[in-house]
Amino acid sequence: MIAQTLARMTVAEKAGLLLLAAVPGPSLDRDTAAMLRDTGVSGAVLLARNVESTPQLRALSAAIETACGRPSLPAIIASDEEGGRVQRLRDLAPPFSGAMAVGVVEFALDASSRAEEGSASPSPLLVAVRERFPAARGATVHAAYPMAAESAAATALARECVALVVGTRDAHLYPAQVAARDALLGAAAGKRVAVVSLRAPYDLAGVAGFTSVACIAIYGDEPAALAVAAAMLGE
Repeated sequence: MIAQTLARMTVAEKAGLLLLAAVPGPSLDRDTAAMLRDTGVSGAVLLARNVESTPQLRALSAAIETACGRPSLPAIIASDEEGGRVQRLRDLAPPFSGAMAVGVVEFALDASSRAEEGSASPSPLLVAVRERFPAARGATVHAAYPMAAESAAATALARECVALVVGTRDAHLYPAQVAARDALLGAAAGKRVAVVSLRAPYDLAGVAGFTSVACIAIYGDEPAALAVAAAMLGE
């Protein structure tokens, strides 16, 4: 359906899909809504001036979706959440550390995960999800070289579950990881599904072919970022 929609679009309309607009305040006024529709942008990026409370943010997001959404192409709504001194979401989410601190934490986690490769300890993402959903079950698939038994166990969970959370790590560098992710998304078709891209957002590029999938991009395994991702899953 997405491919068919894109095939019917002009070059100018496709160019609009590459753009996100900024909106002036905590609600969407008539002129701004008209601008979003007329320019054909794919959505909006939210700044501090757009954030007051959870109900207000939901209402604003719904208004942006109405103005920008197209059949089979939902609007893209992002936040310029840089971390450190730049906290766009304010009190609505745990504070993110700055980029330097995230880099240090990622390096430490990468070093420990290589040293403990093959251990049965749950992933940091599964630990964070279980803080909100204690009954959550999980399966770990090797990022670069998924084993058949690992993939089969994960696919079985995807078929049985009520909702599915898939965490990826640099999947854009590993075709086998992309194939494993897509198999899970296919097994969970019609269910509530979220894909959490750890470290880099590029993993989400290939998710566009699946409908009704929530995409969450964070930059590492930092507890605060994982906690926000888990909190978003509960909304």
